[in-house]
Amino acid sequence: MPVMHMARAGLHVVALAGLLLGPGRLQAAVVIDDFDRPQPADRFFILGPPGMGDPNPTLIQRSTLGILGGQRDVLIEVVDVARPASANGLIGFDDDFQLGALQLQTHAPGTILTLQYDGIDADTTDLNDARGLSADLTQGLIGTGILIDFLSVDTPIGPGLELEIDITSSGGSASYSDLVAESDGPFTYFAPYGQFSLLGQFSLTAVESITLRFNGRGDPHVDFEIDAIRAGVIPEPTSCLLFGLAACYPLVHGWRGRKQSRGRRNQPAIFSSA
Repeated sequence: MPVMHMARAGLHVVALAGLLLGPGRLQAAVVIDDFDRPQPADRFFILGPPGMGDPNPTLIQRSTLGILGGQRDVLIEVVDVARPASANGLIGFDDDFQLGALQLQTHAPGTILTLQYDGIDADTTDLNDARGLSADLTQGLIGTGILIDFLSVDTPIGPGLELEIDITSSGGSASYSDLVAESDGPFTYFAPYGQFSLLGQFSLTAVESITLRFNGRGDPHVDFEIDAIRAGVIPEPTSCLLFGLAACYPLVHGWRGRKQSRGRRNQPAIFSSA
């Protein structure tokens, strides 16, 4: 079955989940980034030799629909002197596979990828946290958190993909770090607000910026793909089961060689700023 048809079949399963669970069971979420734009996707190649490929680091800014605050800032940085084919990937809608995603494939030395959502600003060669958002990430719900819909994670050297999340508000900040386990297929990773470390009078109802950093240690040969980033409630067991049915269709792209292992999810916790 062609990949496009299989992807559509997976989406049909998700639609079936909505019918079975009903509108009250699938909780609304704040879409931080659905990676459906630009069309076609932005592609990057950090190759190493001077005058070839993109510079190290490479900064990509896009202002478009489907992004919280209207703009996505992406910094891709090889941690040492770039070598041939150090890092490559895409951000946006992949015409070949008819899927919006963030893809990163790396070799040696390692590469750090940072996403920042801070409203409309004009970064140059590095990220400048303009703190220009005005977002409520709670949806008025308890037990919410950041959800990252991975298509796959491959970390052949380290124990997992290092993930760091920093959120700022006018009165303080919140930070989170963890390792995301390998998976050769789609899964949703949940970072509950109750496990964030707080500084000052932080408020989730008045968020000014969100920064996500992947592979901060700079491990080599790390590959991953993300379909969407959201803020919402962890999926209920029934909806997780139906998401697993959708995952039976190979939405992941053919250029990856993935290890066979199961992705891990954190358990939800109640957020408290006290």
